[in-house]
Amino acid sequence: DNSDRSLRDGMTAELSIALPVQNAHRIPQSALTLDNSGTLGVRLNDAGQARFAPVKILGETVQNVLVTGLPDSTEIIIVGQEFVSEGRAIKAVSATDQPSSLSQ
Repeated sequence: DNSDRSLRDGMTAELSIALPVQNAHRIPQSALTLDNSGTLGVRLNDAGQARFAPVKILGETVQNVLVTGLPDSTEIIIVGQEFVSEGRAIKAVSATDQPSSLSQ
C-alpha cells in the first residue's frame, strides 16, 4: 500500500528471496564451456581422461560463478579445457603447482 505516496514512481528496489540450501562449486567463469549440443558445463579430469559435465549456474561474483551439478569432490580443467575432447587422455597438473600468473 502506498496511499500516502511515500514511495515515488520509478524508485529502485531490492528484493531477496530465500531459496533452499544447495551445494555449489565456485569456479572461474573462463572454465565454462559448451558441448557439441550447446549444453553449458565444464571439463573434468576423470581418472586421467577428459569428461564433460553439465552444470547449472546458481549465481556469480566479479571473477567466479557458482555452479551445481558436479560431484562434491572433482577436478575441473580450468586451463586448456577447449583443447581436449571427451575421453581424451590427459595429464592434469594442480593449479597450486602452476606459476602464480595462472592460478589467479
